[in-house]
Amino acid sequence: MFGTEVVCPVTVKNNEIGWLEPIMLQWAVYIKEYCRAIEGDVPYDYTERALVGILSAAAWVKGHASIEEYQVMKEGNVGRADLFIMSIGNMSSVSVEAKKGRIQAWKDGCSIDESLDRANEDAQKVDDGDVSVGAAFYLVSCDKDGYDLKIILAKLKAMTPGVHLLAWCFPKERRRFSREETPDDFLPGVVLAVRVAKQLKRS
Repeated sequence: MFGTEVVCPVTVKNNEIGWLEPIMLQWAVYIKEYCRAIEGDVPYDYTERALVGILSAAAWVKGHASIEEYQVMKEGNVGRADLFIMSIGNMSSVSVEAKKGRIQAWKDGCSIDESLDRANEDAQKVDDGDVSVGAAFYLVSCDKDGYDLKIILAKLKAMTPGVHLLAWCFPKERRRFSREETPDDFLPGVVLAVRVAKQLKRS
């Protein structure tokens, strides 16, 4: 089944990043708005850079400060991280390392790649922010029989180590979106899974 439009974030386990929930909701809203504005395109069919950019924009509109591709220390060496968000209200900050992944879904199951594990490994190297997280932007792919979102989310929540924040968007206008070269491979939406890799909060 393809279902109706779904835009909904869920905080799963970690209170240290609970303040990100409104940002994730706005991120999903912006994806929906992009699909309505740009005919025949979806922002989640590009690399993670496009989706990180939308997440950064969502942080700003929600009253926080954000910067992409910024310089950090990684295990004692100078490197870069994908995104930094500073919460203006409670002065908490998070550093994000992101990967693009894929969920192959069918009507009664799905398979999920290891993108979140790889993002988490990168985030563990970052010595910045009160919290460092790995984030995987999962492109959902299915055939004409559709997908079951409840199965996808349940499998993500059952991951070990855990998933601490989930957000997703399946725009009504793009539920049967496909690339021209693969017309039978539908790309109905995107799921963002976040895992806390390191907590560095200073007193």
